[in-house]
Amino acid sequence: MFFDITVANTGPTEVGFPQDFLRKRGPSVRLVDAKTKAETFLRTNPVDLSLAERFTRLAPGASAVVEWLIHPSELRQFGPEVDVSAEVMVDVTIEALGKREPFARKATLHVTK
Repeated sequence: MFFDITVANTGPTEVGFPQDFLRKRGPSVRLVDAKTKAETFLRTNPVDLSLAERFTRLAPGASAVVEWLIHPSELRQFGPEVDVSAEVMVDVTIEALGKREPFARKATLHVTK
């Protein structure tokens, strides 16, 4: 299942976002089965940490998009009838007003089949 992660700069000044780092490493993803409450965390990919220092500049109102995949086998581990919540978390360092700051956001997707 492919999905897009969109990070928008809603502030009044330009920010730097490590888009290439997130694209290579991926988000943290926790899958939770709706019926049994069984859960698993999907692995992130190994990544060159220097990518965390390379920022994509986002003007006010601009956004960065990273496409990601939850493989069907990762969903099927809960059984043939998929009813799973996928908690997708982005936790990186951004650059704003010349300073580095933590940036953490999460969203939940409901996946059924």
